[in-house]
Amino acid sequence: MSRHEGALMSHRTFILIALMSFLPLVLFAQPESNGASSQAVMPFGSGQRTSLQYANKQAPENALMLDTGYQATYDDNVIGVSGAARRGDEEQGFGAHLTVLRQSPKLSAFIEYSPSYEFYEELREYNRFDQYLGADMELKLSSRWSLRVRDVFDDQSNPYQTELNSATENGLGSPSTLNSTIYVHLAAQQSNSARADLLWQANARNSAYLFAGYEFRNYTGVHAQSQSLTDTRGDSAGAEYAWRASEHATLGALYLFQHFDLSGTLPAGSPSRLDLHGVLPSLGWRPRPSVAITAFAGPQVVIQTMAPTAAASSPASLPSQVEWAGGGTIYRQMDRTAWFLSAQRMVNDGGGLMAYVISSTFNAGFHQRVPLPGRWDATWQIALTQNRGLKGSNGAENLTEQSAGFNLEHPFRSNLTARLMYDFARQNRTEMLPVGAAFHRNRVSLGIYFRWGTFPLGH
Repeated sequence: MSRHEGALMSHRTFILIALMSFLPLVLFAQPESNGASSQAVMPFGSGQRTSLQYANKQAPENALMLDTGYQATYDDNVIGVSGAARRGDEEQGFGAHLTVLRQSPKLSAFIEYSPSYEFYEELREYNRFDQYLGADMELKLSSRWSLRVRDVFDDQSNPYQTELNSATENGLGSPSTLNSTIYVHLAAQQSNSARADLLWQANARNSAYLFAGYEFRNYTGVHAQSQSLTDTRGDSAGAEYAWRASEHATLGALYLFQHFDLSGTLPAGSPSRLDLHGVLPSLGWRPRPSVAITAFAGPQVVIQTMAPTAAASSPASLPSQVEWAGGGTIYRQMDRTAWFLSAQRMVNDGGGLMAYVISSTFNAGFHQRVPLPGRWDATWQIALTQNRGLKGSNGAENLTEQSAGFNLEHPFRSNLTARLMYDFARQNRTEMLPVGAAFHRNRVSLGIYFRWGTFPLGH
């Protein structure tokens, strides 16, 4: 059994055991209410993702929720390429979403599983079964110590899975994930991100945590134009100390170590290994109960290692370099509106198409209750990204991506919802990259989703 297969099996076993035992635990990332003015904003480094939820929306406790859905879509570029090979088609999608939420004074758990199947009217060779599993659990060891474990697994070939209602935002966020801003269409891939945090809370002002993580991304197929793709494995570890300077502000200091290995057919002259050491001071600030701001900046020391060749049997390290990382998020959450603006610049892997890159991203999201008869909710999201090859990893490589999405949702009853969606994605490349890395894609979808029930699990 390969190392990647062993990782897949161990992670699946972990989630299966959690599902069977229904670990009772408070959801670690519960959306906060308007009365949360005393809650501090943690600085950068926790791996938590921003969620576009209203302030008064609370996930149920000690419950199992089951959703199913159907989605009809027209995709004008199924294969995700440019030129004569571009093909549009109609797509049908069926999916389900199982969520388990449990809580007790010592233990809490959030577990979800989402399978879906998509099939096309004409391009039937691209029919695909996708699935997502995730778990977020925290154990309170004592009045000062707690242990949090998160694990997320994706098996998919389509970045637009059948969307179903979810209690929280899926997945881990930066710096605990591989590069997800590069689109590689119709290449079946499996990815896993796992992270464990040991948290210490001395008092209301001082806290710290140690963490370790593991992630990988494997491609089991090839892109539509048969270009070679690289697999990535990563390890990470770090420590952060946070000091609550005032009722509204928290200062943090994060040390972050990351290690990446590439395998497969690497781009010519590319290093196969990367080690990163970063020191990232950060700020978390809540000027009012509905507004949260985080910011961080600091140096990353980059050490790249070339793969052994016939001329040199041992790996050779390239001269180390220093790159600056930084970013921030502004988030506002109210009863009928939620929005965020986020920007980040960090060294990361090349998403299967490149070796190592400096990834610069800007994201914005807006969720609004629409003033129409009945209840209507609208969501807009945009993302602008540049992935530039790191010096020593063929710095002439460059990918720019733009994506946008709009959802309009209307519940007919408490358990039946319709949703109209539009998604746009475009990726441009330099001449150093394969032709198939560039594409322009539009998707229009109409979906209907049914919640079978919220089933209490007891206390």
